[in-house]
Amino acid sequence: MAHTVPAPPISLLRPSLTGAEHPLHTVCGRAARRTNVEPTTLPVGRSSEQALRIDSLGLDLLTVQDHPYQAAFDDTWTLLTFLAARTRHVLLFDLTPGDPMSDEVPLPEGFESITVPANGTRLHAVVGGAGEPVLLLHGWPQTWRAWRHLMPALAAHGYRVVAPDLRGTGASDRPTSGYDKDTQAEDMRELLAQLGIHGGVRIVGHDIGGMVAFAYARRHPEEVEHLVLAELALPGFGLEQAMDVASGGLFHFGLFMTEELPELLLEGRESDFLTWWFDRLSAVPGTFPPEEVATVASSYSGYEALRAGFGHYRTLLEDGRVNRAWHETGGTLPMPVLAVGGEYSTGARLTDSLATVAPRLTGAVIPGSGHFVPEEHPDAFARELLPFLSVPPHPARRT
Repeated sequence: MAHTVPAPPISLLRPSLTGAEHPLHTVCGRAARRTNVEPTTLPVGRSSEQALRIDSLGLDLLTVQDHPYQAAFDDTWTLLTFLAARTRHVLLFDLTPGDPMSDEVPLPEGFESITVPANGTRLHAVVGGAGEPVLLLHGWPQTWRAWRHLMPALAAHGYRVVAPDLRGTGASDRPTSGYDKDTQAEDMRELLAQLGIHGGVRIVGHDIGGMVAFAYARRHPEEVEHLVLAELALPGFGLEQAMDVASGGLFHFGLFMTEELPELLLEGRESDFLTWWFDRLSAVPGTFPPEEVATVASSYSGYEALRAGFGHYRTLLEDGRVNRAWHETGGTLPMPVLAVGGEYSTGARLTDSLATVAPRLTGAVIPGSGHFVPEEHPDAFARELLPFLSVPPHPARRT
């Protein structure tokens, strides 16, 4: 269960007090990072609980039972929470590493949560439905839940829906590397293989997920039946211009690509930042109510979660170089491609940027939508998506 200390905001996962061995993962804080503390394993039980206290001198182990505040609290967990608040850092007890919160977020009816090893990491996904596979790839700062409004409709139309958390997000593991889009394309390919899916996939990607979808289609075009890209500037095909603040581009790319700085600025302020972020980029009021922002923030809170999330941005320049090199040597996408933009965000710019890359390109602009098309206007998005997915993947042969 996730617990939040009101002042300052601190995310906590409560350990079961069974006395069993559980991994005590990274305790986030500047002092812990300075001392390069590694995750360790401690017995967790009423008779042996320990808390980690971080101060300017480094990392100290504090036996809760001997703490002078012990008598003031009914149970040890309350004391742990109190200590975390006083030290302004996170105590994270992770009972199932890489899948800490998957059982706390409701799933669409008929869907299940899975976690599988893939490409040297562990990936969480929500899957459901039966039929031809559709892979849904979310953007930043989101998780599989970005697709929650569309997943039941896709399943009802006869598709097997796979909606993962990308590497470093949600309940997937947070490795220190591998955030380039080619590596993440292989993440997705191995995830599908674990599910018995080998080709014949339809891929839908939004934002960062669209970059991963493009890399998958570029690397394995024979395995991709249809490609849908929604609301992104593609590395090598417009992103570099979109991030150029000197010519009116968006500021956040440069900030997020900077090592350590955005983590230092946003740690402890994740909810406030995400509330501002969703309000700024969406055009439909109420798309992200406080409870949804809180759900998202729980997946992106703390230094390590922020670091993993920004890892997706820190490879963008190299992602662009790889994409351009492919295209400059004659690379194009043979499958049908649908480019979707929100009226008040990308508009038709994504379609225009793909003109030389995708000979079988279709463009669509969702009226009244901002950046988060699958959540702002899921019905309008579905009206574009479902007919497109039924288009024959291969051109009809002339007789």
